[in-house]
Amino acid sequence: MRKARLRLELRHDRLTVAVGDDSPAPVVLADPGLDPVRAGKGLRMVAQLAKTWGCVADEIEHRKTVWAVLVTSGRRT
Repeated sequence: MRKARLRLELRHDRLTVAVGDDSPAPVVLADPGLDPVRAGKGLRMVAQLAKTWGCVADEIEHRKTVWAVLVTSGRRT
């Protein structure tokens, strides 16, 4: 069973979301013309919504973390 990790960090008007898993496989931004059942669109949504995003591989631990920075409105209720 794969383990997943989630980290959320809010600083000023930036929300950083990081999701890690125990797979060393690199992430691939799916071609929008591909079959959505065979090519997930999650990373494409992240790329469209995020100010910036990326992936960090840990080759020693054989896992990776995908992170994204989202801009918030800056207002708190």
